[in-house]
Amino acid sequence: DLRNTSMWSLPFLPGVVVKLAFIPGQAKMAAQALRFSVGHDTEAVVALTALLQHARFAARAKTVTSCGKSNSPASSVISDLAWVYICSGEEFLWSVRGRSETCTPAALSGFIQELLQGCEGMTGAAKPQNIAELW
Repeated sequence: DLRNTSMWSLPFLPGVVVKLAFIPGQAKMAAQALRFSVGHDTEAVVALTALLQHARFAARAKTVTSCGKSNSPASSVISDLAWVYICSGEEFLWSVRGRSETCTPAALSGFIQELLQGCEGMTGAAKPQNIAELW
């Protein structure tokens, strides 16, 4: 259970955890494991970016389709990922902010671009200038 061990010894584990998010019922746990992992900061930021992107797509798909009304495994994954997008964005931001000194600029830039893409056209706390102020 990677959630109970914050120090991961293998640099490819963050990427594996993103793939585990596609198993029904695992997206929330994958997000939590990535947020609290220690070490391999570039890999973790890249993984958080990928998970945030998948979650953004799932949230969009859930609003345009009736997928959320089904009891299928695919519906469960989409609902879980949509929940991650709705509830974990700010937590992802704080996790990446804590890694900003040790991860590569490319990984950091990719994360910020994904955040800004997700909040395009939004108002309130999710506006791009508010994200920049948080940073």
